[in-house]
Amino acid sequence: MDDFLKNKRIWITGASRGIGLAIAQKFADTKATLLLSAKEAKSFKNQPPELKSKKNIFLFPFDISSRIETESACVKIQRTVGDIDILINNAGISSFKKFIDTKPEVFENIININLRGPFLCIQSVLPGMLKKNSGIIINIISVSAIKTFTKSSAYAASKAGLLAMSRSLREEVRKYGIKIIDIFPGATETEIWSKDSRDKFRDKMMKTEDVAEAVFEVIKLSMNNRMHVEEIVFRPQEGDL
Repeated sequence: MDDFLKNKRIWITGASRGIGLAIAQKFADTKATLLLSAKEAKSFKNQPPELKSKKNIFLFPFDISSRIETESACVKIQRTVGDIDILINNAGISSFKKFIDTKPEVFENIININLRGPFLCIQSVLPGMLKKNSGIIINIISVSAIKTFTKSSAYAASKAGLLAMSRSLREEVRKYGIKIIDIFPGATETEIWSKDSRDKFRDKMMKTEDVAEAVFEVIKLSMNNRMHVEEIVFRPQEGDL
């Protein structure tokens, strides 16, 4: 395994399943320290054995939709390992309903997890990155932020908001050697899709390990101080569903 991540401290949110879990598995055999977070401790109950046995992996369950829990978890992470080198904002939820059928509380929860959560996490790691004049923040966004889909207004709004925030932040911090990277996965086989949708479109979806491999390679490219990978789109071979 490449040593470019040696001694790097990597924080992955939404790491108990889906893309986040696949990223954790991909990075588990590196020489990095992994901080994995998910909503509850029981979220990690079905964690693969190869992750449970790793001494370089730490679990930090907290509800990213709660400002109090998020800020408390950020403090614990900093006290445990010090300043984070790479933050991967992956936690996210969706609700595939028409706009008229989307309840306000559902909209608020999506915004809290998909937009405010990353905001709070970034704010917690940024001071340390500014101090070191280095760091990588990866936001797992979605093609829904750059292409219109029906029955996805709340989700698209949260992801488009994250993209706008990310682009603005990138210009603020690039002179300090900090890299803000936006990744736009297309349809990927995760639990964000209903079982019926996964059964119907499985052969046309990317796998979580495909996205994890892409994230790994993007970070590897980002070790080049002369180059900044800013935004990258990954879609299934046959395109959007």
